[in-house]
Amino acid sequence: MGFADESFDLISAIEVLEHIPDLTKAILEISRVLKRGGYFCITCPNQWFPFETHGIKLLGREIGGRYPLLTYFPYIYSRIALARVFTVRSLDQIILPVGFRRIGLAFAFPTFERGSQWGKLMRPFRRLMRWLEHTPLRVFGVSIVAVYQKVDSGKQ
Repeated sequence: MGFADESFDLISAIEVLEHIPDLTKAILEISRVLKRGGYFCITCPNQWFPFETHGIKLLGREIGGRYPLLTYFPYIYSRIALARVFTVRSLDQIILPVGFRRIGLAFAFPTFERGSQWGKLMRPFRRLMRWLEHTPLRVFGVSIVAVYQKVDSGKQ
């Protein structure tokens, strides 16, 4: 990034990390431009959500859709997925060593937009999804929502 060291108080990455080819390099760069004490706020796909939401590449073709339980098989998933998925542990393993500490964690459930076919099919379950967000089963949400704070200059 073409910014001076410690330029920002806050950096957000909303459903972005799963698409970055060199994630370690990106996190180092985020650490470089974030001020000490600054916040790094992210949302990213949760590996424990029961459906793959980005689609897959199979036989040289990109195929959209929702694939049940695919993310539960990392060996297969890593070879055909169009994007990454994360666990809280995998995020921490990438972000904490660079000089951050995690200060917030939540899980978001799908909104089931009214316009999509998937949304129409799942509309009866919206109330259930809202309830699940407040139970221990929230760890199966579609996205991880995390806030990290930069505590030192990190390993540059």
